[in-house]
Amino acid sequence: MKILPAILFCLLQFAGPAFGAVLLPQTGQYATYASGDDGELRTGLAWPIPRFTDHGDGSITDTLTGLTWSADANLMATRDPAFDPDGDGKVSFQEALNYIAKINRESYLGHSDWRLPNRKELMSLIDFSRFDPVLPLYHPFSSVVSGPYWSSTTFAERPARAWTVDLYDGQIWDTTKTGNGGFVWPVRSGGTGTLQLPKTGQIRCYDEGGYSVSCTGTGQDGDVGAGSVWPTPRFTDLGDGSVLDHLTGLMVPWDGNLMATRDPAFDNDDSPGDGRVYWTDALNYIAKLNNELFLGHNDWRLPNVIELESFIDSEKYNPALPAGVPFGNVQTNAAYWSGTTQAADTGNGWVVHMGSGYMVANFKANRKRYVWPVRLARGMITGSILFQGTGLAGVTVTLKGTTSLTAGTDRQGAYTFLGLEDGNYTLTPTLDGYVFTPSGLTLNILGFPVTGQDFTASCLSDTDGDNICDPFDNCPGIANPDQSDCNGDGKGDLCDPDPFPPEVCDGIDNNCNGSIDEDLTRDCVTACGTGTEICSAGIWVNCTAPPVLNEICDGLDNNCDGTVDEGVTNACGTCGPAPDEICDGLDNNCNGQVDEGVTNACGTCGPAPDEICDGLDNNCDGTVDENLTRTCSTLCGTGIETCATGTWVNCTAPQPSTEICDGLDNDCNGVIDEGCSCTDGATRSCGTDVGACSPGMQTCTGGVWETTCTGEIPPQAEICGDGIDNDCNGITDDNCVNSNDGTSGGDNETSVPTPPAPQPTSLETVSPAASSSGGGGGGGGGCTLTTRKNGWSGDLLYLLHLIFFPGRRRHA
Repeated sequence: MKILPAILFCLLQFAGPAFGAVLLPQTGQYATYASGDDGELRTGLAWPIPRFTDHGDGSITDTLTGLTWSADANLMATRDPAFDPDGDGKVSFQEALNYIAKINRESYLGHSDWRLPNRKELMSLIDFSRFDPVLPLYHPFSSVVSGPYWSSTTFAERPARAWTVDLYDGQIWDTTKTGNGGFVWPVRSGGTGTLQLPKTGQIRCYDEGGYSVSCTGTGQDGDVGAGSVWPTPRFTDLGDGSVLDHLTGLMVPWDGNLMATRDPAFDNDDSPGDGRVYWTDALNYIAKLNNELFLGHNDWRLPNVIELESFIDSEKYNPALPAGVPFGNVQTNAAYWSGTTQAADTGNGWVVHMGSGYMVANFKANRKRYVWPVRLARGMITGSILFQGTGLAGVTVTLKGTTSLTAGTDRQGAYTFLGLEDGNYTLTPTLDGYVFTPSGLTLNILGFPVTGQDFTASCLSDTDGDNICDPFDNCPGIANPDQSDCNGDGKGDLCDPDPFPPEVCDGIDNNCNGSIDEDLTRDCVTACGTGTEICSAGIWVNCTAPPVLNEICDGLDNNCDGTVDEGVTNACGTCGPAPDEICDGLDNNCNGQVDEGVTNACGTCGPAPDEICDGLDNNCDGTVDENLTRTCSTLCGTGIETCATGTWVNCTAPQPSTEICDGLDNDCNGVIDEGCSCTDGATRSCGTDVGACSPGMQTCTGGVWETTCTGEIPPQAEICGDGIDNDCNGITDDNCVNSNDGTSGGDNETSVPTPPAPQPTSLETVSPAASSSGGGGGGGGGCTLTTRKNGWSGDLLYLLHLIFFPGRRRHA
């Protein structure tokens, strides 16, 4: 089933554009996101290569559409920044139209037929595989802004708004005409394209307030009417549940909500049966129709976004479809899915709203939209009409047969009929003043395109032989093949008694001498006198009359209104501002009031009295003693106190306190810790570190050193023979002697210490130590310390000895 569409599109590549039928281009999308989507099918006319031709003069032609664009996509900001107050090129709708009028007055790049593109012309630049900007890769344009651009097409539902195309992602949305809502990209019909765009359908014009106005000279879409005229009729109800669009050759179901009518069970989501589904479900429904050979065909598809948008009539809303369309059940409360994915966010699919005409992107997975299948009807007739080897435009071609239609030839003389049913047809061309060879053609369509149905035109009469047929010749009796008509009155210059009109100041070469507004001057006048001004680019400028100045206080009538110094003398009749009022009982500023604004709240001259702490409202502001503070002090320092009802209170200065032993002057008398032996918390060492003793630590508490020496190891009684200074007097084993004679010991000698006065701590006995050289029984010199435990009698004798012979040794 894909062979015939392939043959058709190959033929369409060579058939040329048509007046009355159009060939829709591909969207540019090549990536596939689901089976059956736009990226997989790529329906439509392939783009020519190269797509754009740069003329090197500031203009670029799109070889797909034949439209010529300014190479600078933000021409206003680059060429005429002063036209836009903020210089960024983003202006209101009317300012956009005014700028186009300006460059036409100036014959920008030698042309005066620039226009603000209509919705379809601006949309034709979109490459749906791209974003930021949404233009074809390697496009040759400069200064492209990824933002909204004005079209010349008004939003029919709310005429105070117009359609803009966002070149960031391609969305077509309505924007208020009065705001600086869009950029400006001039276009003109400057070349030959592979296809011709259709008209938008808009025929009316509106001002910025949304009120209908005459289209003449506005430059709006309804005025220019660019594009191919729709065929008549545009749609045919085929009677089998389908409708054929003769403009595009697309066939669609008559039912605008086929799923809800035919297959409600297919829609089983959270709002079952309403025909609104998610994007993948829409594609699955198309597959279902093809599997079932719906209406005998298996090539139905979800339309791509260009095909879906082609149904929109910009003159209409609710629905935004041409008047009298033979459709039923069209849904205007929500959009319809296309098979095209948004490049800026591939989770989105493009939709078109049949109620308003919006073309935006919706989330595929959480937005439910309607489904309207399409397919391409294959019946087609193409041909051309030539006059003296050149295409003849404007010829009406009438088709009669199974389907009856009319079309017209384009600038190349080509015509096309699309979406024809099989059957027999006749073709007849007509144009006043011409005859055609042959006068008509008869043909038969059996599913395949019929091409090459050509005619040759010749003049019915050409009196002067200049190859301009008499009905169109502005000098039928004088050969003038160039048909020059300077004054535009329909009479050629060669046969017009007054062919050259005078030059007027309008930016146009009225007298056809090659110069614009040359040597034009006129009188000009101001309130201050007369002068002369000259014409430049259609505008009168440089008036030499004395200028009207702002009035200044100089005794002269500067603004020439007959009054001197009006508005610049003060109430007192002097120059400059009126004198300031002062408190002197006089009306200094001549306003009829005395001392206004210069007496204080208390009714006296000068500032109001200062408030003082006296319980009175001294400054007459209705509050007593407000916000009064002063410095206060004690022996310990200074602070702030406040006034309350005439009394100073709440001094914040530090106050004296009872002296404590903390190293501070608590009572602020200049003496620290008076009466204290020490400072609380201080520590000092106590005891001794001589011999076996170890010092401790005393702490100051309540200004007095504690009596306890914490951690001290104090002196102990001397233990003879241990080699340690137990009593910490600096002598080891002092007061130790032998028990026999105090000199040398024999067997079992002992020594008894004489305890150090005055506090013996133990009783000691000395026993003879074994001599290193003595004999028998281990006797020898030295002594051994033993504790006396042999009864109370020995102890008693020892104590008596200590009492009566202190400091002397006793030998036991």
